[in-house]
Amino acid sequence: QKLIVTEVNDSSFTGTFYYDSEIQEARFNVDWGVLTIAFVTSDGSGPYNTAARLEGDVLKGTTHSIGRDFVALWTARKVK
Repeated sequence: QKLIVTEVNDSSFTGTFYYDSEIQEARFNVDWGVLTIAFVTSDGSGPYNTAARLEGDVLKGTTHSIGRDFVALWTARKVK
């Protein structure tokens, strides 16, 4: 699935993730020399809390589904 960022502001961003779910409550931070992001998406089962950090050219993250009762590890690379 794709993480698509459509707009970046001072410390937040908008876009879609996993089956085109709208990203909500998104924040990013670069204060410690690494890009870290966090956001919420949702579907009919409830919210999904996602956090990730950029390590080299790989985004490494976790997603926690409240309604489906799971935690998933994932990685992503920028599509060229």
